[in-house]
This record gives sequence, structure tokens and C-alpha cells, in this order.
Amino acid sequence: MQSADNERNFLRVVVDPPDAEIDFIAIHGLNPKNSSNHAEKTWTSRNGVKWLEDKRFLPAEFPKARVLLFGYNSSVAIESSPAGVREQVNNLLNHLERVRSSDLNRPLVFMCHSLGGLIAKRALVTAKLKAEHNPTYMSTRGIVFFGTPHWGSRLAETGGTVAKIVRFFRGEARNNFVDVLRENSLLTEEMRDTFRYIQDEFSFLSFYETKKVKLGGRNWDFIVTKESATLGASNEEVFPREEDHSGVCTYEESDRDSAFMQLIFNIKRVINRPISRVNPFALVLTAGSNALVQWGFPGQDIANISGGGRNIVTWMTAKSKDASLFDFHDIRYEDILRKGIIEPAWLHNNWGQSIRLLKNGRVETFQTTPKVDLDVFTWLMVLIYSALNASLSDSHCYDVMFDFVVGILQTGSEEYLYAELPSHIEGWNSIASVRMINDATQEEWNRMGREGTHCVGFIPKAEHQDILDFLIWLATKNSSSNGDASQYTTTSKDIYCLAKVLRRIGILSLHAVDVQGTTNQEFDENQLVVKLNKASTHIPNGLENPASIRRGMEIPLDNMRVALSSWPLLGSPNILLEHFSLGQELGRDLKFALYPGYSEYVYIISSRTTQKSTLSHRPLRKGPGNIEDYFLLPTVHLHNALTDLFPNWESIDVEEVFGNSNMFARLQSFVLGYYYGALGQLVVDEQLKTKVALGYWGWWDRELFTTIKCRAEVPTRKYPRRHSIIMLIAYLFAGADLELASRLDHRATGVVAKRTLLTASMLGRANNSENAAKLFLLDMDRSCIPNKLGVVLSSREALEVTSEVVSPDMLRHFPNKFEDFQDILRDQQDDFTIHIEPDWKVDPQTCLVVYRYNGRVVQRLSAADCDAAAIFWRPQTRRDWLIDGRMMGFASDPPLDYPKVTAYPELFSKAYVVPFSKFFGGRVPIAYDHRIPIFVPTQNSPKARVCIKAMFYSALCPNIPHYLEKTYELPPDLKDAIVAHGKDGALIIIP
Repeated sequence: MQSADNERNFLRVVVDPPDAEIDFIAIHGLNPKNSSNHAEKTWTSRNGVKWLEDKRFLPAEFPKARVLLFGYNSSVAIESSPAGVREQVNNLLNHLERVRSSDLNRPLVFMCHSLGGLIAKRALVTAKLKAEHNPTYMSTRGIVFFGTPHWGSRLAETGGTVAKIVRFFRGEARNNFVDVLRENSLLTEEMRDTFRYIQDEFSFLSFYETKKVKLGGRNWDFIVTKESATLGASNEEVFPREEDHSGVCTYEESDRDSAFMQLIFNIKRVINRPISRVNPFALVLTAGSNALVQWGFPGQDIANISGGGRNIVTWMTAKSKDASLFDFHDIRYEDILRKGIIEPAWLHNNWGQSIRLLKNGRVETFQTTPKVDLDVFTWLMVLIYSALNASLSDSHCYDVMFDFVVGILQTGSEEYLYAELPSHIEGWNSIASVRMINDATQEEWNRMGREGTHCVGFIPKAEHQDILDFLIWLATKNSSSNGDASQYTTTSKDIYCLAKVLRRIGILSLHAVDVQGTTNQEFDENQLVVKLNKASTHIPNGLENPASIRRGMEIPLDNMRVALSSWPLLGSPNILLEHFSLGQELGRDLKFALYPGYSEYVYIISSRTTQKSTLSHRPLRKGPGNIEDYFLLPTVHLHNALTDLFPNWESIDVEEVFGNSNMFARLQSFVLGYYYGALGQLVVDEQLKTKVALGYWGWWDRELFTTIKCRAEVPTRKYPRRHSIIMLIAYLFAGADLELASRLDHRATGVVAKRTLLTASMLGRANNSENAAKLFLLDMDRSCIPNKLGVVLSSREALEVTSEVVSPDMLRHFPNKFEDFQDILRDQQDDFTIHIEPDWKVDPQTCLVVYRYNGRVVQRLSAADCDAAAIFWRPQTRRDWLIDGRMMGFASDPPLDYPKVTAYPELFSKAYVVPFSKFFGGRVPIAYDHRIPIFVPTQNSPKARVCIKAMFYSALCPNIPHYLEKTYELPPDLKDAIVAHGKDGALIIIP
């Protein structure tokens, strides 16, 4: 072992084999004399044997083990304050992350002497609480304690033990030492109880001393008794050592055949013992998960729903996560919250009857039995979050929730909460979504907006402090604002409506009254009253004050123009509705086709009615520019409509329009109708419980025009990139703000915002290029969709398939040719299912789509795999080739060496009929005789078609797309079949 340097905080590798398979971390205890080499001396025997690195000892028994020595200023850590302990624990975890960066999953065993064991326990608690340190938590197999003083029956006893340790090493202990220890985070009830939550997930070896120490010529008592050195865990082995407290963690040559081998034997048992642990805050096998099993969810899907492996919190884990928040701060929610503010039994009965989950690519509702599974704090946070989610933008909602929790805890731990609260907030949203509380709050908030109780849209950020004051008054004890503790007076209609929403969803003790609109009403002292007094009647105008724009407009999908009926514009609102309808009609004239572009897919936009759709190719101006720049495709009909609206529109600069409230409103109405009409064709709303979209725009909103302005990205503006279209749809239909929408790139396959927006390939619906162009709008728990800051990304993992020659027993003869296929098509049943899961191997925040048949995994596909197969794999004519070639930069004609394949219709009297089971494990069949077609019947199983098509595409590429030298016809029953050709020309038919 190398001599220690003067640095008191380090993690030094002392044994480093090149093929290390496990790490041992040695942590010393108290260093009262502040010796510079205490970390090294702790593990050195009286005869100088350094057993951690001596080749006769630990390296001999574990030749592939790396040994690391942790050194720290233990006097400061133990004696100073909880902050000192946390600093040393964080140092240890950060050092481990750095030193183990090449393999964060390598098994890990802690070896701890004395108070070093308490540091290790605190480190594991922190590693479980903080996502960035989860690998350390997950990799730890166990801890070897040498004379570690665990909790006695009373804290004072433990403090007394520690004081004895100090006297032993230093010869004295300050009078206030035990008092300091009482406040130290190593010796609090919180630390003891928190570690108990996780101690069953590790194995422990505890060694205790059997010799009394000698110091100053006299015998001392035992420093750490057997009782104190015993953790008391069910998975703990306890052993005596014929040593005193200093020697309990050292070994000499005389120990080789007895004590040392006992240590080695039991360490090997710890390492080889099966681990029954799941990821932090992931699935706990409770009644909730058992219900998921009964509802047909496979285990991997349940792990994803619970957030396992993604370091997030969901409806299944929010309660335990919230409990850890109070454990960390050593407080109780009963000491903070108003007594009786909610009734959990009523909430469980009202919101516990059913839950809504994504299963097999569809949002389904499952009936449940109400039970008390959430405490008062979690319930209150769920209700408040749900009300804010309906009335605020996503970013503003998060800001208010953060300030609110900091305000009610008042612990001064903002930095900890800054890292910790996002996962709590995601958990509260997950509960509100799954239990459909968000549906009720959204409907109640929108209803009051339609009735004029508040202005439509989200509450502006200017009211942030007012909302915060109201929530703190509502939630906390002995709070008073604008009156006594039971009454709150406000001039804000928004606060008044928030109170009404909260009462509607479960805070039954809360009442909201309009002082001007009602007679005096009496309430008892147990009721909370929000009084609206002298409310402002001013309607915000985006022209007067852009900061007052209320974005977040409700869009009824069956009658979208109704969204404009509440526009606060003087004069007849019918004019705006007419402009919207005209724009909607023009938008619906456009059609979209998804094609491959230079670097990503693009939509080719054309007109349904105008033969020559593109009338002008003038370059887009910098700045606001011409009115025409804000439309997808300039057509004759569009020009005529703009002339009717603005006779001189070609010479009008948009800045002139933005400066005139009437012209601005008319143009915005027309533009909104145009985009909702055009893009609405790509949106599938069949799975929305309520057919309502949410647009992140407001009245007189210039940001809307900034967002929709078409840019010449590829190669003309009528070829917008796919992610640009997803961005627009997320902004107009899913309530995504511009900050979120702007984060999309070419890998984007969806967005999770107020609504969830996913491409058809994410739900197993990309059967063909037309379907692949669609986007599905869902109201569901967004936490079960892996995403990065709200953007759903397709995994980059390449699809791996293995070609396998079909077996001769799959050959079927059909004397009547394709007429005999009827029995096969009729017998084929759809038992293919899909589920979205994280890419566990590469990036858990990106998505794979798992296809199963009869519950067994057939293949894991990225959305990109499915899109490629849907777009490229279709019967191709020369015209198709020319379109694809132009989009991909090819020559105008197929290259001479491009494979030309010939069909063999005369051999259709026999075929290889391949069942689904032959595709398990990524296997793709190829023909034994290339003149005989391969037939995979998927007519009754659209999900199977998507999966198998993608697998074939990956195996056959680049033979797809193909250019047929000889055409062929299929029977009417197979007219929708997908046909491709193997490298040798054999037909592959997927009906």
C-alpha cells in the first residue's frame, strides 16, 4: 500500500488487476488525532501486514478484485454537523462514480471499520434517493462491518459508545461531544429508520471485538459491544474476533487458516447470493402490481409502468418517494399541513374506482377496488398539482409547485429539492392522470372559462406570487393572509376559480364565494373560505401587453371553430368564425405523403383540387415578411382567399397587420383555420376520452406566427421535415409550449405535454406509408412513455435479424392456387401485442416497441425500423422510383445495376407458409427454392404485419425498394398484400 499523501479526502486504488470483476471499498472510522495516514494504518496489523493488498491475503483469494481505499477528514465529518457528514458522503459517492466510470455496474462490497460503517450506510441511503448515484446503490452486494456501533435502544447509549471510541484514540472527549453527536445525521432516528427501509436488499457480515482494550497501562471496557455491533438484519451474519477494537479489522499470518479464511468464505457467499432487488423507486410487489398481472401486463411492461430503470416516479411509487422526502428532512407532514384539510377515505372512494393505462397500443380503463393507499400529503399534492396543470402551462405549473413545496417545508434545502422535486411532481401527475383526476380538473376549468367566470386560457405568469400565497394559506397550519386563518380574500378571478376546482376534485372543506354576487353567507370555523372581492373586469389584450396573453385554448375537435367564439373582439364574432372556416376549408384541400428526405423523413404536400398547386417560389423574407410566408403551400385558392381578406395583401408587410387589432384578429383566425384544417388530417383522436385538443396560443399572439412560419428547410417549403410537422401539431393540438416544441429533432417520434402525441409506429399502427404519416393524440399517463424533457425519441439501436432457411415441412401445395389460401387466412388469429418500453441497453430515455406473440417476445423494434419498412416497402412503379430518387438525390432513372426481379406467377400452386412462431428471436425465413414464394399470413393481425414487415425489410435491405421488370397480379383476396423480393428474386407475400 502506498504511503498516504497530505490529502485528507481521496479514493485511492491500491490493487488494480487489469480484468477486475468486483470492487472492494475500505472505509476507516474516526480519526480524532487527525493523522495523515489513518486510512492506511486502520487496515495494517501490529506486525505491519497490509492484508488488503498483501498478495498472500485478499488478492490471493480474489485475483480479479480491485481494492480502493477511501480517506476523509473523519473528525470534521463526525464531530461538526449534519452538513459535514453529507459532504463526506457526497465525496465518497462522487469518487466512486469517477473511479468506476468505465463499469458502473461492477459488483461492489464495502468494508468498514467502526464509524466508517455509518458513513457507508448513509451513502447507500443517499445513493437510493439521488438518481445520479443509483448505479452505486444497484451494484452494492453487501457491507462488512468491523466493530461498527449500530443503534442501541437509546440514542444516548450510541453516543456514549462513540465517545468511548474518541477517548480510546485520543485519550479524551470534549464535554459537548455527545451533544454534538445527538444532532449529527449519522446518529438520528431518521438515519436509523431510513436505512431499515433498504437493509433487506443487501447482505451484511458483522465482526465484533472480544478483547478489552488497554490504554495508559490500564484495562478499558469493550469499545463496541456485541449488541452494539449487531445490525439486527435478517440477512446478517455475526462473528466474534479475538481482537480489541483497533485490531478487529486487521489480519496477520497467524490468521491465515482460521479468522481470515472465515472472512473470505463469507464474503464469497455475500457476492454469490442472488439479488432480489429492483431499481430505486421502481416496482414493489404490491396489490397494485398484482392487479396489473391479472389484467394481462407482462413483467417487463409492469417495470416500465412503475418507472423501473428510468429513475422516475409513477403512480405506483409516488407514496414511498414522498415518504423519503420527509425522512430526509426529519419532519412529519402532520406538523406542517392543516389538520383535516382532506378526507383520504372519500378521495379513495371517489378516485379509486378505476384507472386508465396504455395497453397494447390503446388507452384502456380498468376497474379497481378502492383502498387507502395514499397518505394525506401525497393526496394533497396530487389535487393541487392537478388543479395547476389545468390552469397553468407546464413550465409555470412546475415553477409554482417547486416554490410551494419549498414554502411549506421551510427547511432551507432548496438545492436538494431542486434535484429531488421533479420526480415527485412527475409522480403526482402520474396519479392524477391514471385516476382520471386531470380529466375532471380540465373540464371544470374549461367550463368556467366558457361561461366567463375567468378569462379563457392559462393563468399568466404575472400571477405567480398570488397563486403561491393562496396555496400556502390553504395547505399550512396557522397561516393567515388577507384575514384570519380560515378566510382568504382575493381580487383575482383566477384564484377564485382555482378554489372552486379544488373543491370539485376533493378539498371539500374549501368554499369559494363572490362577495359582490351573493348575500352574506356564514361558514363555521372548520371551513376554509376564499372570497372574491372587487374583481377586475379587464380583458387582457395581447396588443397592449404581450406578457398578459393567456395561452392554452380548448379546441373541440368535432367543431374546431368554436375555439374562437370567446375572442374578446369588439363587433361581430361571426366574422372571425367565417375566416376560420374559410381557412379550414383551404387547409383540408392539402394532402400529405411521407417520404424519405436527405437526412430524415419529409412530408410532400400537394393540393387535392388544384392541378398546378405551387404558384410561386419567391424566397422567404427575413423578418415578418409577406403574408404568404405563413402558409404551407401557395395555391390559386389560397391567393383568392387572401385577396378577399386583404385586397392588397401582396404589398402588405405583416408588421402592419400586427399593429392593427382588427386585421390581426382576422388574419390569425384565417391562419388558425388553415393549420387546424391541414394538420388535423394527420391527427387521430380515436383514443381521446373527450374529443378536445389544447392549443398553446392566445388572442393576438405573435408567437403563433413565429411558430408556424414555414422555412425552406428541404428543398422547398412544400417538403417540410417530419419533426417540424410534429412540432406544429404538438403546439396546436397537444398544448406543448414553444420551448418544448423547439427541442424536437429528426429522432422525435412524439411529445408528452398536456396531451401525449405519438407517431403511428409507436403504437404498432404503421401498416403502410399512409398510416405511418399519422400522429395519435392521447390523454394518458405520460410517465410510462420514456422521454427526454418531453420529447419522445426513437432508439438508435440497429435491428438485428438472422436469416434462416425455411424447413421443407412448411411447403404447402395448392391445386386451386390462391383459392386454397382462404383456409389459412380464415384460421389466422390476432394474438400479437405491442408495448412501448425503454431501450434498456443503450438509453432508457429512448423508446423501443416490443412485439409479442402469445406473450412471447418476437422482436424489439425502434419506431425508425417500422417507419422505414412502411415507407419503403410498397409495390413500386417507375414513377415511384422517380419520386423517391428525386427526394433522396438519386439520378432520374434507376441505376443500371439496380436489381430487376421477375415474378413467377406460374409457380403459385405451392408456397412456403411460415407461422408467426418462426420469427421468435429475430429470425427471418428465406426460401429454400427461390422460385417458390414465401407466404406469411397476417391478414387478421395488423400488428404482426408491421413487425414482420420491419424484420423482412431489415434482412432484405437494400433490395427494397425494388424496380419490377415484369409486373404480376395477385388474386382479389390478396390485393392488399405486401410483396417484396429476396436477393435471389423469390417473392415474399404478406397478406
